[in-house]
Amino acid sequence: MTKIKGLACQTITWSNYKIAEIINDVSDLRFEGIEVPAELITSSNMNWNEVQSLAKHKNVQIIAVYQTARLGNRDYAVRKYELGKCKLLIEMLLSLGIKYLIIGDPPTDENDDCVVLAETLQKLGAFARMKNVKLCYHPHRGSIVESSDQVERLLSLTDPENLSLCLDTGHIYWGGGAPSEVIQRFFDRVAYIQFKDVRKRPLSFIEKVAEVTKIIGLNADRRKKFRYIGLTLLENKGPIITEIGRGDVDFLSVIKQLEKNYYDGWITLELDIPTVIPKLAMKRCLSHIRRLMQSIEKNE
Repeated sequence: MTKIKGLACQTITWSNYKIAEIINDVSDLRFEGIEVPAELITSSNMNWNEVQSLAKHKNVQIIAVYQTARLGNRDYAVRKYELGKCKLLIEMLLSLGIKYLIIGDPPTDENDDCVVLAETLQKLGAFARMKNVKLCYHPHRGSIVESSDQVERLLSLTDPENLSLCLDTGHIYWGGGAPSEVIQRFFDRVAYIQFKDVRKRPLSFIEKVAEVTKIIGLNADRRKKFRYIGLTLLENKGPIITEIGRGDVDFLSVIKQLEKNYYDGWITLELDIPTVIPKLAMKRCLSHIRRLMQSIEKNE
């Protein structure tokens, strides 16, 4: 995978941390980039020029922002508000030199329409292109665009120069698709990849004991330890999003598919809610992906 721009991670893993702490952890783990939720970039108490300076000092690029927006709503007032919010965000990305805006939908309702979504994304994508920002749509389980057929319809209604895809392995799998096959099917429109893992069964009692033992042994704030112990003990159902390599997604076949198609974009690792300290959880995710990449390189 020598052609990719680099490995990044979504800062959502560090949900209760300050951005400076996140950048320090990411740098220590030797990620090359980060993707941040829009809420972080619009509400941070840090000046974002200072954030950029810190990231540059730590050799970490801020590569993308994720925004949830209901752009397919039939209500014009809703759509207008969401579109305006996204345009302001694009202006901010331009000023900060951030390349990608990832758009996802909230859970769908009866007022959402794929044709309306396509029309709105066309407008937003044209605006983003003028600002040198690449707009990528993220199909999401439970949203207006979830299945492969829904993705295909959206792409047929939009132009490649205005809209690209961000494919998330976890949401593809959760929605009943095979990630490597879906990536192959839509590869011509893929500009951004997220690696997320999902497991169909919850942690067993023995697995919970092992996780709690590891958390207790960590050198970390006591309150944070208790939080993650609580998350571990309360987790009792599936499917669940889990650390990469501990779920059911076949990442080896995904990486091989990306290699076969000469993918040259970013790969962003994402873990929504870690059950251990974020730095340790993401270290496990990164180690798994690096091992797979190295095994492929050895066999070439």
